Amino acid sequence: MTLDYTTLELLRQNHPAWRLLRSDHAPLVASFLHRVFIAPNVRIMAQADLVEALEDELFALREHHGQEAFPKSALAYLNAWADNTRGWLRKFYPSGSDEPHFDLTPASEKAIAWLASLTERAFVGTESRLLTLFELLRQMSAGSETDPQARISELHGRRDEIDAEIARILDGDIPLLDETALKDRFQQFLQLARELLADFRQVEHNFRTLDRRLRERIALWDGTKGTLHLNGKNGLLTGDIGSGKSTLVDAVTTLLAPAQRISYNKAAGAEARERTLRSYVLGYYKSERNEVSGSAKPVALRDHNNYAVILGVFHNAGYNKTVTLAQVFWMKDAQGQPARLYAACERDLTIADDFARFGTEIGNLRKRLRGAGVELFDSFPPYGAWFRRRLGIDNEQAKVFPWRRIRGNFRMTDNTGRGSASIHAKPLPEAPKRLLIFHGCAGARVLAWMT
Repeated sequence: MTLDYTTLELLRQNHPAWRLLRSDHAPLVASFLHRVFIAPNVRIMAQADLVEALEDELFALREHHGQEAFPKSALAYLNAWADNTRGWLRKFYPSGSDEPHFDLTPASEKAIAWLASLTERAFVGTESRLLTLFELLRQMSAGSETDPQARISELHGRRDEIDAEIARILDGDIPLLDETALKDRFQQFLQLARELLADFRQVEHNFRTLDRRLRERIALWDGTKGTLHLNGKNGLLTGDIGSGKSTLVDAVTTLLAPAQRISYNKAAGAEARERTLRSYVLGYYKSERNEVSGSAKPVALRDHNNYAVILGVFHNAGYNKTVTLAQVFWMKDAQGQPARLYAACERDLTIADDFARFGTEIGNLRKRLRGAGVELFDSFPPYGAWFRRRLGIDNEQAKVFPWRRIRGNFRMTDNTGRGSASIHAKPLPEAPKRLLIFHGCAGARVLAWMT
């Protein structure tokens, strides 16, 4: 990395290690984290143990500097250090545990290591490191040698050295490391052990970062989340656990059933209200526990400024008729359920061409769709009556498709143990020709809305 002005300025503003060094409490943070994590080579600590250790540290410091020097509780300081604005600790819940645990972040470890390098060392050993360098050079030289005779000659030389050492030991000449050499090697051993633990922390941090970026790319992808082509034929939907089978079924259900009749994630055998329309639109992907109240709070990939679209195209090959049904969702209230607009048209529509790039107001989308001859509805009953007439569905009870009507024509199963769900469909003239599920950020892009 080039250490130019721009790079260093970005690091100064954003890197947790630099923030730690600039902190008014840097001596407390660095000394405490070094004592409890780095010096004993501890990987993770339970919250109760870490709070107790910090309370002892704060008590001693307050005795010397006064109560006002460190007014917060130990838990408050730990939570602040684990906050995203600082990033000096990682707070998490291990599998099977209800108690929070803490781990040092790679950024904190780098800052503390740099501080440690500023102190004078009473003993500076170089012998073991020089021997390590020579051994690495020998391995590189031998490992890149392509001449068989040269490799054999080198091995013969090492064999002669080993034979000579065995002979000396048999004669009673046993070479031992003196105190200085032992101390030198022990220091190198400790340093390598700490560096190895730091590398493991960095690798784990990198995997977590990649996982987060992958989730964000999935949530903010400029394309379809799922496309289902049945073309009036039988269809089989299968895949691993979490691949989106139930989500696709939920999308079809949302498109064709009134809200009060929908139980999301039913295809996976989930309990009622495990998923909601809000959780789909905002992209809930995990929960974070509040250590004070003990309650879990969902974490979303998107906020209330985003909108979502489900669109289905239905085609009757016998009559050569096409019907498009769509629903648009957006958040009027950041804490409430999504608002909804129903759209229907007797021609083929697409998300990219008809439901994107309309600015930041849903009203602009309404005007565009009306101008294009699309019929709009603010509630399900007139929307449901419209598509039932076009799809030839005489019985209003069939509107719970795919849960009630399709049971006569479809057989839907879910085998969660094997991670596969299937939809077996009889050929129907109104079977979906294409199903597209998208999410978008108003005025910017068309994106998949399901996690």
